[in-house]
Amino acid sequence: MPEEDNAIKIEIDIDPPSLANRILSVRQKIADEWISDLDLIVSVNQKILASYVERNKNERDNEQQKTDTEMKSENEGNREGFETLGGVGQVSGDFNFGQRTVQKFERHTVYLLNNHQSFNDMYSSPLRASNFDLLLLLTTQESIHRVLNSYKKSGENKEVSFAWLKEFYTKKIKDYFDGDQSFGRADDFMDELLGTGPLLKSLPGGKMGFIDPLAIAEDIIDQREVIAKEWKEVMTNVSTEHQIIRQEIWIRQMARWGQPISSNSKNQVETEVQATKSGDFE
Repeated sequence: MPEEDNAIKIEIDIDPPSLANRILSVRQKIADEWISDLDLIVSVNQKILASYVERNKNERDNEQQKTDTEMKSENEGNREGFETLGGVGQVSGDFNFGQRTVQKFERHTVYLLNNHQSFNDMYSSPLRASNFDLLLLLTTQESIHRVLNSYKKSGENKEVSFAWLKEFYTKKIKDYFDGDQSFGRADDFMDELLGTGPLLKSLPGGKMGFIDPLAIAEDIIDQREVIAKEWKEVMTNVSTEHQIIRQEIWIRQMARWGQPISSNSKNQVETEVQATKSGDFE
């Protein structure tokens, strides 16, 4: 006999309003977590340029120390009648097993994901670390869009910068923003932008301008902080929005159970919701 004939069929009643309540609970949990996570993004965001400047300074100091050491070693070798070979055994490269070995700034987000108590709290949502990384990526992408819009509105003053950033961003979308991405792609994008040196760019028509990627990175970083604060305010309003939705769910459930809510009762529910929001409800 076909297996279908032996299959046991079980009918399960689905109550969409109840599912809606569960979805709202999950969304509320994520919103509550993002309120504090957006503060972390602001904190990390403010450290990028300082870390970039510090690493550049250390790199210059190390290069100078290396040069002095090589010159001293060469002088000593010449005095002894020997020739020295420089660079033997040294390995260079920007990537190692898919990870950047040379980073333009310290990855504070990685430290947070590994050490911050919020991401190791048993009461946090299961995907909180991934949500935080996605939130950082989304704020970065939104900040790029806003900077592009501001450059475009600035006209000729930012025409060359707009054209260069648009081209740079478009080429990097698949690498950093689209599809399934690994952790830290927002930092990787900023790292590559900060690692790009100043250059000249020409536009059709013969117009040429100077591009300062560091200044563009500063604009993106500043805009990302603005966005994080805006989104935090949106997250704080989620509970209020949910009260209105839950009220509608409750009314529909009553109607489904054969107890339709009259307009007067509905107004009473709305009054109670508003009283609860203002703290006057007893």
